[in-house]
Formats: sequence, structure tokens, C-alpha cells
Amino acid sequence: YWLGFTGAASDGPGLRLENAARVTGAGGDESAPSLSRDGRMLAYQATTAEGGQPDIWVMQVGSGAPINRTADTTEADRAPVWAPDDSAIAFHSTRDGGGYYVMPALGGPARRVIDSPSQGRPQWSPDGSELAGVVQDGDRRQIEIVSLQTGAKRSIPLTHSTRRFD
Repeated sequence: YWLGFTGAASDGPGLRLENAARVTGAGGDESAPSLSRDGRMLAYQATTAEGGQPDIWVMQVGSGAPINRTADTTEADRAPVWAPDDSAIAFHSTRDGGGYYVMPALGGPARRVIDSPSQGRPQWSPDGSELAGVVQDGDRRQIEIVSLQTGAKRSIPLTHSTRRFD
């Protein structure tokens, strides 16, 4: 990944990247970047030649080597998102039947907080007390929201509409 600042393009409309710096280099396919709110850490998913499945990698921006935070499993770990206070990272995984997981940002095991097959990037509540994600329940998709303190869950069904709004 490359980080840089954007500014107005002098040769026409739009923005251009200035002072770009390469910040990752784990090799393989790198995607789904998530920058910590303080801008010091980057989490992303990467599939390396040795691994075969994507893992969650974390690194300090501007220094240090990337660290594979989910090397403990051969399952696919994807779509990392920093907690509002930068203390933890949420992601979805195919391990143990699939679900959303939360792990401390710099060390410690991941714990499953939503235990349904998941899709997409998890979302934190603004205060970091809840996590939401899209789950598949048979033919139904729904948003599941869990309290990280109590484990209490609530669901919001997702409906599909073919009506167009023009």
C-alpha cells in the first residue's frame, strides 16, 4: 500500500497523490486496508505465497516490519477494522464455521463475538461497545449487533427490493 497526501491537480480537475510512500511489503495479494484513527498503525489482509489463505497483518506506519496477527489458523481472515480507540481490531473469518472476531491490536488471541457465517467488513459503534456485521441465516441475510461487554445480540433483517428510485 501507498500512503500520501492529496492536493488539487494543477493540470485539471480532481486530486493527485503527493509525497507517496510505500508502507507495506509482506508480498502477495494485499487488500482491505484500515488505518488506525491516530494514523500510526495500518491493518490489512494479505495472502502470501506460503499461506494460501488471507491473514490479518498489522504494522507501524513509517517503521517496523508487518506482523501477521492471525498466523495461528489456516482459515481465511479478512476485512480488518480498527476499534474507535485503536485498542482492538475486528475482522471476519471462516474459522470455526465463520463469524466476526475481535483481537487486541498488538497481541493476544482473537475471540469470536458473532458466530454466524459472515460477509463483509464489521462495523464498530462510535464508542466501541458494540460490533455489527452482516450474517447469513439460511436464505436470509441480516445485520447482527452484539454488545462486547455483555454478549447481548440483536438482529435487523435485510430486505431486497427490486423497486428503482429514479
